[in-house]
Amino acid sequence: MIRKKELAFHITVFCLVVLRTVSGWAEAGVDKIIDKTNWEQAEGLVPHTILNWVKAGKLTLHLGKLNYDPAIYLPQHALDALKGNIGKYDIDEKGWVVEAATGKPAMQVMGFPFPEIDVNDPTAAEKIMHNKMYTWYIYGDIHFSYQLLWIAASVGLERTVDMKAQQTNLLGWPGIKELKNPDKVEKRIIGIATSPVDLKGTAIMTWRYMSPNKQDSTFGYIPAIRRVRQMSPANRSDAIVGSDMCVDDSNGYDGKVQAFEWKLLRKQEAIVPYLDENPQPIERNEKGEWCSTTRQKYVVYGFEKEGWQGAPWAPTNYVWVKRPTYVIEMRSKDKYYNYGTQYLWIDAETYASHYKVIHDRAGDYWKGSFAALTGYESTGKELRVQGLAHGAMVDDRNDHATGTELASPRNIVNFFGELNQRDFTLAGFQKFCQ
Repeated sequence: MIRKKELAFHITVFCLVVLRTVSGWAEAGVDKIIDKTNWEQAEGLVPHTILNWVKAGKLTLHLGKLNYDPAIYLPQHALDALKGNIGKYDIDEKGWVVEAATGKPAMQVMGFPFPEIDVNDPTAAEKIMHNKMYTWYIYGDIHFSYQLLWIAASVGLERTVDMKAQQTNLLGWPGIKELKNPDKVEKRIIGIATSPVDLKGTAIMTWRYMSPNKQDSTFGYIPAIRRVRQMSPANRSDAIVGSDMCVDDSNGYDGKVQAFEWKLLRKQEAIVPYLDENPQPIERNEKGEWCSTTRQKYVVYGFEKEGWQGAPWAPTNYVWVKRPTYVIEMRSKDKYYNYGTQYLWIDAETYASHYKVIHDRAGDYWKGSFAALTGYESTGKELRVQGLAHGAMVDDRNDHATGTELASPRNIVNFFGELNQRDFTLAGFQKFCQ
């Protein structure tokens, strides 16, 4: 018994030392680097995937401090909801968001539905995941361009696929009151490849329904036959245009919350990536949309940096900061899903997903992803928002990765965009793709 108490004491002291070390560099703003020579300093503060990459010399963590608070980089209606939504909503037996007072489905939620999370609540993980979905909804209709980069350990960059996407959201922001929604849709999204030639025009459109029992409607446009074809919902665990990512991997997880079993493992401090210490600029265009600019930080990959000895997919100029984080276990209810048990690391204040660890159906580790966030701020501080900046999915079995570049000088992200709702009909989708 004494030895057990001594062991517990030493473990506690060790954890406090590690946390104090990280807190020290974060609070003092002192730059520090964690690499293969001192990888132990990150132990317990990042998933084992990140730790193993650092230990092997594939990835280096440049520790720093944000010069802004991500928790308040939200539009005003979302900030108001942090108080107004307390106790207003609940989760029913089907895993859907309902009004706490009536038990009826919540059809017009503003901001995060669950601003307070009780870690002892058996539905805590589901509530966190519903909040995570709203990290895109609260910014109204969105359209943006981005790149998928195929990166192999042996040759570096293999190819770049240019993409553009647009998403109309029927939850989370004040504009939903003006949009007609007879089909009770939660969101509609279109993603289309614009280059290279062999993929140009390939597109997917998804309608996500508010009903917990109704599966997504997904449609694909195939340029060779110039036709739209409905796809099976089971395809959500298939690879995206041959990359290392599946459809559900977007933003950590982009499927229906009800499609998985969720378990909150713990809340802890973690080291997570951000694009930069400072928010990136946004400006208003002639349509009234809030847009990122060409004055954004560019992420430098390992294959682009002369003398780099790490992995070619590794970002070399992220800033890694300390953030409160939820660690969640997820298991698909679909026995034919391509993944087994997965783990998400989600920010406890912004609900953005930073890490994903994926096992196969036999229980063996397969691949892992990381995602860097960034704040955006207008010159007059009229609007402060946060969005996904960059990330990568790394398949450790095949020593291959797919990078996702969103925030960069060559891409523009439009918040509270003006979209043509007809694009999201079947006829409009086909016309949009041609």
